[in-house]
Amino acid sequence: MTSSIEKLFQDYKKWYQTEYVPKIIKVLGYEDKEEFDEDFGLDPLADLEPLNDDELQEIENQFGVLPEIYKTFLKKIGVGLVWLAYDVEPIDQEFIHPDEYIENRDGAFSWLNSENEKIVKEKGFDPDKAIPIYTNDGMNGWAFMLTQDAKDDRVFIFHHDYESGHPLPDPMSFIEFITTLFKEARDLSPKLV
Repeated sequence: MTSSIEKLFQDYKKWYQTEYVPKIIKVLGYEDKEEFDEDFGLDPLADLEPLNDDELQEIENQFGVLPEIYKTFLKKIGVGLVWLAYDVEPIDQEFIHPDEYIENRDGAFSWLNSENEKIVKEKGFDPDKAIPIYTNDGMNGWAFMLTQDAKDDRVFIFHHDYESGHPLPDPMSFIEFITTLFKEARDLSPKLV
């Protein structure tokens, strides 16, 4: 049986291959799909690698309890690059590998002063219990999840260049995050992270 998370990824892949690729090939002036495939890939999910149970256990031993939906995602979909549709050309984004959690978390929080830390903690976000699960191409925005409760699947978006004066907008569920990510890609305007 296909999980809801797998269906979201399958639907996005189908749309990317059947609707986006034929259009963007013309826009970019490629001769054929093979030429486009060399630069971007015809499968937007080809670089994603699922993790096994031992790897998941290692993550939980090091970082704490993973939300169940995220564990399902890691086992069924995986980590690595994903190509998001964009009006100019596809852009690569990354579902972060656990080996890179600490480096990405340190990079994201490197500018977090005591005032901002107070704000994020008031929103229920504890940086010490957060793992970065996704980052954008410029690595100035991340999506984080907390590792304290298997049922807590909130995703927090974190930007270095936040404009509102608050570094953390309201969280969304993991399914909402993926749904929004792919909706923005279909609208050719990825901006969530």
